[in-house]
Amino acid sequence: MIGEENWDDRWFWAGGHTRLLPVNEEKIEGLILGCTELPLILTKDEFNIPFLNTAKIHAESVIRYCLGEKT
Repeated sequence: MIGEENWDDRWFWAGGHTRLLPVNEEKIEGLILGCTELPLILTKDEFNIPFLNTAKIHAESVIRYCLGEKT
């Protein structure tokens, strides 16, 4: 909830996300950023793997649909 502290959030913001770095050793081809705030705090440079920003993908799809473009 808004204004409430979450231990998972605190761990992440305190640098816990750097523990995700070993994903490169697992031959992961990409990472889906399914929450809107993740693209704001994670960088491709940090992980060296492609990110799929679902908020951006959805927004671009809506724009194409509204413009009448076929996908």
